[in-house]
Amino acid sequence: MEFFVGLWLLCGILTAVVGGAKGRSGCGWFIVGVLAGPLGLLAVVGMPVATETQAGDAGASRKCPACAETIKREARLCKHCGHSLTDVEIHEAEARETAEAEQRSRQMVIKVGVLLALIVVASVASS
Repeated sequence: MEFFVGLWLLCGILTAVVGGAKGRSGCGWFIVGVLAGPLGLLAVVGMPVATETQAGDAGASRKCPACAETIKREARLCKHCGHSLTDVEIHEAEARETAEAEQRSRQMVIKVGVLLALIVVASVASS
């Protein structure tokens, strides 16, 4: 019985961590993970990374490709150096940001998988 309570709490924690890494509410996903257990963990792992509109102000800025200063995402002209951003530069920056977010998500999935494997091995070894 104690094993299952611990497993469900662990699923809640892992679900919150993965949900937070994907730009979702960590607290909300903790509750889902505790209530649904491993199914909640599978749900959040299979979920895509939150887009800018879903994540709120998390993606409200970007770096100017000319001077590397932070500018607003909607800006077409850097207020620091005067560089005019082209559509190609904006598209490349968005593609790079998406690729980085997907890479972070894959790394989190690998870490969660390793952690779950270690837990299963430890529980089998202690039985």
